[in-house]
Amino acid sequence: MQRKKSRSQISKRSEANLLSPENAQRCLELSTPPSTPTAIVSGDKSSLKDLPMDILLDIFGFLDVRHVLVLRRVCKALADATQQHAVWVIMVSEHVLKNRLPWPPWALPLKDVPACTIEKLCIRAVRLTQCWERSDPKTKGSPTRCIHQAEHSVTWLTICCSRWLVVQVSGRRLEFWDLENYFDSPRAVFDGLRGVIDGGKLLPGSGDAWSLVVSTRSYEAHALEVHLPKLGVDGVPRAMLARRWEGYSELLDAAGTI
Repeated sequence: MQRKKSRSQISKRSEANLLSPENAQRCLELSTPPSTPTAIVSGDKSSLKDLPMDILLDIFGFLDVRHVLVLRRVCKALADATQQHAVWVIMVSEHVLKNRLPWPPWALPLKDVPACTIEKLCIRAVRLTQCWERSDPKTKGSPTRCIHQAEHSVTWLTICCSRWLVVQVSGRRLEFWDLENYFDSPRAVFDGLRGVIDGGKLLPGSGDAWSLVVSTRSYEAHALEVHLPKLGVDGVPRAMLARRWEGYSELLDAAGTI
């Protein structure tokens, strides 16, 4: 016949079980806080600039032009990333072409245009829209650059590649002014025309090479081979006569190879 155990005997046995080596080890494991993640212990400080370029391009797709320019100021790594050609192709496609903002035909296809040129054209298009939609229609401004010429001496002018102002002076001299930079004199001059220009056409070539075809009131047509650096690209324009015809005036259009 078994004797009934007293409460004191049961409590002493329970204390002994709790103090056994096995239970002590288990309690120690339960009381230890979770270990710190390996990435933090090893000093791995992953950030936005460490992401691969394809991930960054997906992120840039959610930003507008202003935010990309602000992000450029964060650090050198992000500044380099925001200057990539693919970034500005996305900006133009999403914020310019999709919204049908003005875009020059010579800057297509985008894959053939330098990244710095696409960036400047994109910023211009977005700023144009912001100024157009501004609530104050009387935006005040003052001219910061002037071409100093004698009165009535400018007989013809046009803009090429969204950067170069081509001016004919006194019915003969062609001057190329850089609108991207501050100027006090033309960057290039061609002095071989005879007569006031009454029509012209700019035909694209390869790279920075263009053909500027003009006709004059003296019934002469001139084909000039010109080199015009694009927006954001350093360089000096050059112009030389490639061909001259007689008996042509009031040139309306030209196409093909001259």
